[in-house]
Amino acid sequence: MINVSKERFHFDDEEEVVIQTPKKKAEKKPTPKEMGIEPSKEPKKKIQTKYIVLGIVAVLVLAFGIYLYSALKDEGPVYGDRCEGLVTVQKSVLDDTMNEAKSKYSSIASIDIETACKQFKVDIVFNNGTSAKTAEEVSREVVKILDSKGGQPAYEGSSYSELLNKHNGVKQYEVNLYLTGGNDTDYPIYGTKQAGKDDIGFTLSSVKDQETTNKAKATEQ
Repeated sequence: MINVSKERFHFDDEEEVVIQTPKKKAEKKPTPKEMGIEPSKEPKKKIQTKYIVLGIVAVLVLAFGIYLYSALKDEGPVYGDRCEGLVTVQKSVLDDTMNEAKSKYSSIASIDIETACKQFKVDIVFNNGTSAKTAEEVSREVVKILDSKGGQPAYEGSSYSELLNKHNGVKQYEVNLYLTGGNDTDYPIYGTKQAGKDDIGFTLSSVKDQETTNKAKATEQ
């Protein structure tokens, strides 16, 4: 339907004349749907992708947490196959060793022993005035006490039992000693007894060979 607008014209000596001018109807623009253009669904897809990625990350974190918990629950740090074949050392063995060492040697201010896979880590703090020589002698005796508390059979050709040598053909524990205190420039002192060897090597802090000192410190890490 055509809308008609009216325009009025008149002359001075004539009657008013009304002229009707057809008015164009405003053209209606086609909608995107009429033009065959589908509304963009990209934002929805982005939201869906975001939640999928978050879900995957959450599952991976949960799986890693379960694995880590299982690994640390009874075995301590994850060492792979390095710890297989080791004899079991109960906490009571460590506690008994520490108690006997403190009661037997007055030069010991405090002592702590813990296991880390194939290592015994022995930290001893000596009272002021304890010489480096005395500290070394006492720490050797502490290693012997620890070995005796372990309850393992004697090892042929060694002063120590299978605990600090081999058991069923598998090398057992080494001992790393960290000696502090004493108010002496020789402290801290690092000591190491390797599995299968009776000797305990000591490195004093005052040594000039820095490379040897660094190697000794590395065993404590």
